[in-house]
Amino acid sequence: VRLKINNNPHIKSVNHLQKLKYLYIRGICGVDDKGIKKCTKLVTIDVSYNKRVKNLNHLQDLKFLYTSGKNCGVSDKGISECKS
Repeated sequence: VRLKINNNPHIKSVNHLQKLKYLYIRGICGVDDKGIKKCTKLVTIDVSYNKRVKNLNHLQDLKFLYTSGKNCGVSDKGISECKS
């Protein structure tokens, strides 16, 4: 299952989509850390230019991560526990 909600400030959570594999929440997006906490099956996530997402350590199956842009909130600490 894929979901693209780039630059959509109205959606705050996708936690009800726990089988989600691909998530694109780029730019000025309403989704933050709390809004993806239950999406543990993600394989690909794009949080480029999204300053609200900071912690991706719960994504143990993550294979592809996109974090470009000066406004991206993810740092070394936010991916330090990712194993893939």
